[in-house]
Amino acid sequence: MLLKRLVTAAIGIPLFLAVLFTAPPAVFLILILILFLIGTWEAIDLVFPQGTIKEKLLLFAMAILLLYSTLNGRLGEKTIILIIVGLCTFGFISSRTKPIQEVVDRLGRALLLTLYTGILFALPAKIWLDPFGKGWVLLLFMGTWAADSGAYVAGRIWGKHKLLPVVSPGKTLEGVYGGIVVAVIVVFGSGSILANRGLLPPLPGWQRIVLGIAFGLFGVGGDLFESLLKRSAGKKDSGALFPGHGGVLDRFDALLFNGVLVWVLMRSRESWM
Repeated sequence: MLLKRLVTAAIGIPLFLAVLFTAPPAVFLILILILFLIGTWEAIDLVFPQGTIKEKLLLFAMAILLLYSTLNGRLGEKTIILIIVGLCTFGFISSRTKPIQEVVDRLGRALLLTLYTGILFALPAKIWLDPFGKGWVLLLFMGTWAADSGAYVAGRIWGKHKLLPVVSPGKTLEGVYGGIVVAVIVVFGSGSILANRGLLPPLPGWQRIVLGIAFGLFGVGGDLFESLLKRSAGKKDSGALFPGHGGVLDRFDALLFNGVLVWVLMRSRESWM
């Protein structure tokens, strides 16, 4: 398992850097779109494993609509109305094959799934479109990977106290602490280097420390949320696209949550300036 993870990382990291810094702009956006399509289908399969093809296609269309609206900054009343219409249609379809007592529960899961993939997959693309987008995206990936690697190593070496065994038996408090420490070190150092190279605006030291801590915490939150989906479906992985890592959601669950942090920080800095 560890060897597969290392091989996947050895191939994936150089490819990611090549796409980020040398490929035409459309390539990165197409890559995000591909990951979104695969990740959304994985999420649908986790949340509605016994869903009908009509239900799954409708959820897919709703997630695409939300992704498009988020990317274009048009998350307004028209999108909300269309999502409501989609949810009502989903409820009507479900009521024909499922007990009426389950329909409201299924509607809640449908809305959660649509928001999860439709908005969170759009944020890395919106971040990339910023004038400092490449630097922000690189910091996002580095901070997330640092927290994930730090948590994995610290958990293997010192892990004793389970974090939330019902959802993720392997996660420990010691692992979380280790992930936070490594994330703070990497974000503090790389944030300064990227700013000196003109890839990021200057970030005060306290912001880099807070962002590193937040990466460690939000990343774990993203991981636990995806683990909750897998547990509810009785699956170990969301897919098998990345050997040793699982599917798209397995690999990018923490990054999706951390993307919210970077987006909020970017918008906050804009309002301060």
